[in-house]
Amino acid sequence: MKSSIIVFRTCLFVSFVFLSAFLNAQRFDGGIKAGIVASEVSGDELAGPNKLGFFAGVYTNREISEYSKFQLELSYISKGSRGIPSENQPRNYKLNLGYAETSLFFIHNLKKYSSQSYIQKMSAEVGLSFGVLVNYFESQDGFEIDLSQNRPFYGYEGNIWAGFYLPINDNLNFNLRYSNSITPIRKHQSGIVVWYNWGQYHSLWTFGFEYTF
Repeated sequence: MKSSIIVFRTCLFVSFVFLSAFLNAQRFDGGIKAGIVASEVSGDELAGPNKLGFFAGVYTNREISEYSKFQLELSYISKGSRGIPSENQPRNYKLNLGYAETSLFFIHNLKKYSSQSYIQKMSAEVGLSFGVLVNYFESQDGFEIDLSQNRPFYGYEGNIWAGFYLPINDNLNFNLRYSNSITPIRKHQSGIVVWYNWGQYHSLWTFGFEYTF
C-alpha cells in the first residue's frame, strides 16, 4: 500500500503542475461535477453492469482552438460489481472499489460537422485517467471476503474514456461517458494470464452533470 501512496502523491504533483499551467493561461474555466456510475468487472461470471455507484470531483479546462480544449479533472469514483440473486444466478455478491482519480480529456465541439442544431450544441471527448485505490469491500451472501493475501487488488489502475457533452444552459452540461480499464484490478481467480488479458478489468458508464463557475 505504501507504493500506492507514493504513486498517488506523484499523480497529485503532476496534476497540480498541470493545474498551475491552466491557471496561468489567458483563458480557462473551472467547476464541479458529479453523477452516477453503472459498472461491472470482467471475469466475475456476472452479467452487468449491475453495480451502481457515484462520482464527484472538480475540473479546469483551457481552450486550444475555437472548437477544442483540454480538461483536467480530480475526482473520487466508486466502481465494482453486483450479483443479484435470481433463478439462474443464486449469488448475492457485492464488490465496492473506491478510487481517487486524475484525468486528462481532449474535448471537441461538433458544431462544424453538422447543420442539425442539437448536434451543433454537442461535444465529443476522449481521455485517459489514472486512479489509486483508496478503499474496497467484497462480500458474498452477506459474508465479507478477504482475498488480500491470495489475490489482492492492485493499488492503482489506468483507464481510457470516451463520451459526449450536451449543454443545458450556459453553465450546466449533461455528460455521458464510457470507460474501460487498461490495467487489471487484480488477477483472475484461476491465475491464468495471457498477453491480451492479465486479469479482471473494470468497464462502466457514467451519467453526470458539470457546472462551470
